Amino acid sequence: MLKDVGFTYDRALMHGDKVLVTARVAWVRRSSFRMEFAVWNGSRVGHGHALFIWLVNQTGERVTVSDELRNKMSELDGCELLSVSAQ
Repeated sequence: MLKDVGFTYDRALMHGDKVLVTARVAWVRRSSFRMEFAVWNGSRVGHGHALFIWLVNQTGERVTVSDELRNKMSELDGCELLSVSAQ
């Protein structure tokens, strides 16, 4: 579930400008993770974040992000693995 999202514009674009969007997992906790992203057109156009909660759609119950997935996020994006007590 997407819990929170934000974006800050650094500068304007023109219609038709080509952009590159980059994204990474910044940190992962027991049942949530934060992604950070940026939009580029030569230099950075804007940046943002999104906070996700891992849950069962039918019940809304939070689910623990598996150690395998946490480790893969860390391996691919270099994200910080936060402990349960950090929530």
